[in-house]
Amino acid sequence: EVIQNRSYHKKTRRIEINICITVGKETRRYRESVRLYSASEMLSMAKVAGLVRAVVVDGRGDPLSDSSERMVIHGEAP
Repeated sequence: EVIQNRSYHKKTRRIEINICITVGKETRRYRESVRLYSASEMLSMAKVAGLVRAVVVDGRGDPLSDSSERMVIHGEAP
């Protein structure tokens, strides 16, 4: 059995995921914490990393929108 609980913390912009996996009599617990970044934050990090012509798109390569499930950044190293 797998049980997952997810919550979003607006102040820290993190998704916290608690996972409990039970197999027979053994139970293991895991915790994940994922930070969400805005497109402008990603572009700023790309610039600091030295990437040029960086663009942010969705997971299919289409323009990013509020309904996008994934954000992908493409850039070139000089």
